[in-house]
Formats: sequence, structure tokens, C-alpha cells
Amino acid sequence: MDLNNNEKGVLKLLVADGRISDKYISKKLKISAQAVGKIRKRLENEGIIKGYCTEIDFKKLGINSFAIIYFDLLQGFWNKYNKEDYHHLVDKMPHMIFSASLLGADYNFVALEGFRSVQEMEEHINQTRINLMEFAKVVKIETFFIDSLIKWNPKHLIDFIISDKKIPALFCKV
Repeated sequence: MDLNNNEKGVLKLLVADGRISDKYISKKLKISAQAVGKIRKRLENEGIIKGYCTEIDFKKLGINSFAIIYFDLLQGFWNKYNKEDYHHLVDKMPHMIFSASLLGADYNFVALEGFRSVQEMEEHINQTRINLMEFAKVVKIETFFIDSLIKWNPKHLIDFIISDKKIPALFCKV
């Protein structure tokens, strides 16, 4: 979907703060609050805005350990679960923050999961290996702790995409 400048401006401000008022956006963009409301509604109806999220401080909630787990979902998995079942199953996994199907030779599914402790993480991963033994193989696990998290924010990506900017040469020799 192509966005006009007002739509891009509204989206950019909402990504920065989902609780921002239409009145505040209208002042920033110098358009009417009614126009902002119509734009917001259109972005919601088109599915560009799926909802509004709260930024959570994982550490303050006691979530300190993370695992990126790479799986090879075996044919037995796909024989038992269709795509709808698969999505429903993943939605019920409380530790899972995100997951994605991958195209690759060594693994075809990746999940990022969060835990209160290393012990909880180890117990969960061991139980996962047992529960999924006939359907999936854990190929690789990468772990990290909350204090090593450098960036957890898609705001810059959204800003970059809707602003039609060129890829910056941050890590390239010029």
C-alpha cells in the first residue's frame, strides 16, 4: 500500500507512541484532528495497524534469559498438524516471543523465547526436546541475557521503510 505524506506522518508518530492523541498528532502534522482520526481508522482497516502495544521492561518483570532455538520440524509434524493447528499450537506456548518458518538446509523453524532464569530455560528446552522428539529436532540454541540486549525496537525500521530512505552505510567503508 502506498502511503501519502500525512499517512506516513501519522504512522511514524503512532509507532513512536501508540498512546498519542489525534489532537497532538494534528498539531505536529498541521492537519485537523478529524483528518488524523480518518487516517488512523484507514490504517487500522487496511491492516497496517493491527493493534497498539505496550513497551515492557523485561528485566523489571524478572525475564532475564533468552534462547533463540532453531528447529528442524520433521515430516511427522506436518502429517499431524495443518497450518492452522500449527499457528494455534505456537500461540499457546507461553515462553515464545516470536517464531518464524525458515527456508534452510539445517533447520526450518526458529523461536525466540524468554525465561526468568537459566534453570527455567534449561528445564523448558529439555522438556521441549522430549515432547517434540517424534516431530522436531532441536538443531541449535543460542542464549543471551537481558543485560546483553542491545536493541529491541522496530521503530527505526518502520521509520526507515515509510520514509523511503536509502540504506545507510553505517558499517561500510566509504
